[in-house]
Amino acid sequence: MATTLRASQRGLEIVDMERRKKGWNKQAACWCQKAKTSVASLKRFWQSKPIQQDVFQEICQAVGIEKWETIVDNNPQSQSNSKVEFFAYDDAWVGRKHLVAELIEKVNSSCRLLFLVGITGIGKTALAEKLAVELQSNWLPGDWSKFHQENFENEQQANDFASVAIRCLEKWGEQIAPDDRQNTQRLLYRLVKRLQENRYLVVIDSLENIMEGNEEEGWNDFKDEWWMRFFESLLAAESCQSRLILTSQDLPGQIPERYKNFWDCQILSGLTALERLELFEKTGLEIGTDSANRSYLERIGAAYEGHPLALRVIAGEIGDKPFYGNVVGYWNKYGHEIEEVEKAIEEARTQGIRASADDQWQLDK
Repeated sequence: MATTLRASQRGLEIVDMERRKKGWNKQAACWCQKAKTSVASLKRFWQSKPIQQDVFQEICQAVGIEKWETIVDNNPQSQSNSKVEFFAYDDAWVGRKHLVAELIEKVNSSCRLLFLVGITGIGKTALAEKLAVELQSNWLPGDWSKFHQENFENEQQANDFASVAIRCLEKWGEQIAPDDRQNTQRLLYRLVKRLQENRYLVVIDSLENIMEGNEEEGWNDFKDEWWMRFFESLLAAESCQSRLILTSQDLPGQIPERYKNFWDCQILSGLTALERLELFEKTGLEIGTDSANRSYLERIGAAYEGHPLALRVIAGEIGDKPFYGNVVGYWNKYGHEIEEVEKAIEEARTQGIRASADDQWQLDK
């Protein structure tokens, strides 16, 4: 395994002084080119996250620091401030401020089950995790042990209701007798009771993986009927201290409407024009009004309809070799593909055709 290094706080201050002398920003394309590294690696450097030693050395030397060893954090006790590792949420999060505030208000009120629904890559998981971060201070003050996350894309773990119930109960300190492990009704009772009487925040990701159906009617029926029984029991309870945030490509059709006061569904769309630019800026690309990059990035964002995952992938490609943040160079190579999509979108618009969430324009290189 290659040796990795991270910068100390004092080291970053030294590097910051040197880069200011050169007039570079923290993810300058010329810095990436001189250090022969990507914007992503430079960003990790500034976040004091581990990167390969040779890359660390090149970053320091490119800015004029030959004694790169003085920048290294040699304190083994240094730890990240994060209390939990998330699948999708990170410091590149942008936008959806009003939506986040609205959903937090619902969860703090009577919403026991919050469904976030949308196409792949639209940002459901990141939003669920962002909500967890925002809710934690008031909902679970100082205690991440009462936060639990299940990812149903993980094929290494069973996702039937009984298995998930056992994982949750054991994490929260309950002993599960052999007989109870075989008694799904008993597990249902214990999990619902636990959630009713204690304040937990649970995120369940990729719910579509435990559902079944067909193209005509949708994929919105649970494969395991105990999941439906669980959700209905939680909604029917007289009270419930816990909250569940669930992501899915389809809303389960079996969620009873009579409990609508206790559950809600939010359908996600792409980022707005300003949020797209903010995302590009967060990844280290120049977006200033006087920058040649801005118009190209605006067109890329529009062609992808603000799809967060697609835009982050493109930003990563622009930031990595051979472009090292050169948006114009990227456009010169791939811009014709964006132009083809723009033309197709315009033709569809003039013909009165509206693309739906399930009929996105595809860009393939």
